[in-house]
Amino acid sequence: MRQVAADNGMIVIMVLHDLVMAARWSDRVVLLAEGRIAADGAPSDAITAERLGEVYRVAATVENSPRGLSIVIDDIL
Repeated sequence: MRQVAADNGMIVIMVLHDLVMAARWSDRVVLLAEGRIAADGAPSDAITAERLGEVYRVAATVENSPRGLSIVIDDIL
């Protein structure tokens, strides 16, 4: 789908609740918290441990790897 969109100058908008999949397949992500935009940007910029704490109230570890973002939820705040 990504290649078809690029070849045809199209934009694809998806709603995902799996942040790893969102980071893997998106050039840009928007995180919502209580109906407001909490983050908007490249996945590695928008999906951070601090941001996950603010949005989902969890302690998390977020690491970049060659295969994409790795997200581990360590605790509930």
